[in-house]
Amino acid sequence: MSDWQLVEPAKDGKPGKVRHLRAYPLKPGMAKLYNEGDIHSPRRDGPTRLIRIEGRNMEGQPRGTFEQV
Repeated sequence: MSDWQLVEPAKDGKPGKVRHLRAYPLKPGMAKLYNEGDIHSPRRDGPTRLIRIEGRNMEGQPRGTFEQV
């Protein structure tokens, strides 16, 4: 998993810019809390089972696109 810091928000249809903060493994049995506005991205090298618990249905919610700086 990787965590990112927002440098510049997306604007006028252009992707936002983010800076890489850290990368870490999520091993079986581990859990991680991401608050509203946190930017993170998974990396999966093999088969994975992931459980997401969200406060509301995120289907159809807008999600930003970002470029690494």
